[in-house]
Amino acid sequence: MGSQPTEDTDPSVRRRRLLGLLGSAGIAGVAGCAGGDGGDGGDGGDGGDGGDGGDGGDRDYSIELESDLANPDNSDLSADDVSMGGEFVGTLSADVAQYDPIQQTDTTSVKATLHIYESLIRPDWVGEYHNVLAEEYEQVDDTTWEFTLREGVEFHNGDELTAEDVQFSLERYEGAPNEADVYTWYDGSEVVDEYTIEISTDGAYAPFLTDISGISIVPSAAGEDGDVDLEEEPVGTGPYVFDEHENDDMWRMQRNEDYWFEGSDTVPDTPPIETVTLEIIVESSSQVAAIEAGDVDMINSPQPGSISDLEDNDEVDVAEVLGAGTDQFFYPLGVEPFDNKEFRQAITQLIPRESIVDAVYDGTSIPAYGAISPMLGDYSPVELHEEIAEEWAGYNPERATETIESIFEEEGIEAPFETTIITNDNPQRVQWCELIQESMQSTELFDVSLDQFEWNTYLDRVNADDSHENNEIIALGWSGGWDPDSYVYDIFHTDQASPACCNTNSYSNETADELLEQGLEQLEEEDRVETYQEFQRFIAEEVPTAYIQFSYVYDVVRADRVQNWYAYPNDSYELLGLYAPYVDQVAWVEDE
Repeated sequence: MGSQPTEDTDPSVRRRRLLGLLGSAGIAGVAGCAGGDGGDGGDGGDGGDGGDGGDGGDRDYSIELESDLANPDNSDLSADDVSMGGEFVGTLSADVAQYDPIQQTDTTSVKATLHIYESLIRPDWVGEYHNVLAEEYEQVDDTTWEFTLREGVEFHNGDELTAEDVQFSLERYEGAPNEADVYTWYDGSEVVDEYTIEISTDGAYAPFLTDISGISIVPSAAGEDGDVDLEEEPVGTGPYVFDEHENDDMWRMQRNEDYWFEGSDTVPDTPPIETVTLEIIVESSSQVAAIEAGDVDMINSPQPGSISDLEDNDEVDVAEVLGAGTDQFFYPLGVEPFDNKEFRQAITQLIPRESIVDAVYDGTSIPAYGAISPMLGDYSPVELHEEIAEEWAGYNPERATETIESIFEEEGIEAPFETTIITNDNPQRVQWCELIQESMQSTELFDVSLDQFEWNTYLDRVNADDSHENNEIIALGWSGGWDPDSYVYDIFHTDQASPACCNTNSYSNETADELLEQGLEQLEEEDRVETYQEFQRFIAEEVPTAYIQFSYVYDVVRADRVQNWYAYPNDSYELLGLYAPYVDQVAWVEDE
């Protein structure tokens, strides 16, 4: 059965599981024995010439998930100690675009409605799944899962949650913008009784729990003949109900006084915080100014250069955890000589990752070599990143220059070869593109232009079906999740080639497709670990994309006001720490 294991709510067990998940990641750095991005004198590196395949230099970037404010430890917490009432004022970096889950294609909308909508299950801070609307669940066979719902749960409009609502919530994804969230695996469902539903997948599907945890359950009254319009007002079962939204200004929710949770020794039966207001502050510097002035209780996107100052500020606490986000280069595979994998490997060896981490991110990220964040432990251990750096991707301008010169001679290409790097107007992304531009041009083999675009214009450009045929290297970010598939399938599988999402450079390789499909079908974790490690080695040698850095998540909260706050590794779940009774997590505010 999938009912909540009691050991998962024991913080000491949670911490041991976390360390097990990380393996050696808690004590070793990504650079590790591969060295750092020591430079040629022009990129700010402090090492030599990179040696024979490593990233020269001695700096060690440790992967730490044990920030005091990153892993909930509520073993000593009593619900009687929690202060009830008050308002929590947080921030959003963009406006809320969509209220309806099947229409939400942006992180901000998902984040803002996280406590309005609920799912059958949800992950905790280390990716273990816990019952929310499900009272229990079990896997009946390789393609069938049975969920038993909690009885007496009410939607915000007063309707009782039943199995028919779950079925409706799944099937309304058909034809919607987020159709792939369900219909890549959904083969139907059967309502067994009022509180029991069986969900079938189209073949064995390993990421099922991850995918079902992201499906928001809504009332069937949101159908064509119902009286609920989710595009006008979000209606779920969550601990908060929608209050108001002022475009480009703020989003507000009020405590759900009729929430289904009955309370425990640790967590009260309703959220302590009565009102949650999220102010829309786009500029990071303005967010920092707001929390330093005491105008907000939390900010979610401080610029890397401001983090050290915030950490020295006694009036705020900084929660840090390695996240699921990465940055990467997409090479134009339809353009010569980018169609030559040795050429792509060589450019990748010109990427000064450690200088990027130092100069652009002020040490608030770690160099990336493999495709999957080390936060997934055995799927992407530090040793694998070291191996990839040593073999294919580590900073080594001497080896890269020799390879490129040889390719130019063989293919009759006269240096300098002209190409363009394109990016959106994200300031950090622009800066690391400039460092790579400088590194490429320092070989005197390239003449590299750098173009940047407003976000929506940029998306139209990179998602065009001929984007791989333009002589443009594309700089993009990506955020995965708790399943390794979320980092790679959409980016590398042939079926996801543009204008689908998100194989931007139309990479197509039979072996890659076979490994990706194999990873989806394998139900034993040991087998999947082997597959995704093999895939990362394969894609590192093929290098249709090059990885730059894995980001840390930083939440900054007012130390005197916000109590028991924990940062979450995935930006979409950033506000989970407000109230997650199924994992004994609760935050509150203290009035001054």
